[in-house]
Amino acid sequence: MLTLHKEVQEGVVILILEGRFDVSSIETFQEAYADQPPGTIFKIHLDKVTYIDSAAFGLFHALKQHLGNLGRVMLYNPSDEVTHAIQVLGAHRSFEIMRFTTHKPLMHHGDDDGF
Repeated sequence: MLTLHKEVQEGVVILILEGRFDVSSIETFQEAYADQPPGTIFKIHLDKVTYIDSAAFGLFHALKQHLGNLGRVMLYNPSDEVTHAIQVLGAHRSFEIMRFTTHKPLMHHGDDDGF
């Protein structure tokens, strides 16, 4: 089952997906973008997706078509399972794949800058 969290900020939609993203998720995902105009940027976080199938990638393509030439679909931090599917399906040629790691700064007590 897919859980989807949506946040909209001035022409950018952030979707955080969790769980299984498969054919049973079609309606949930379509509702997340149906009200967005062409030219919108979508940042889709996939690090908590445990399974993805070709139907889900079909939805990414449908989203891309909905957004038109000015819109963007960026897939963030795909899990290992999603990365494998991206490679098998060749989706890396169609979508921007973004990978980031978060590093917390080391805090040293007594530093001159207040840390």
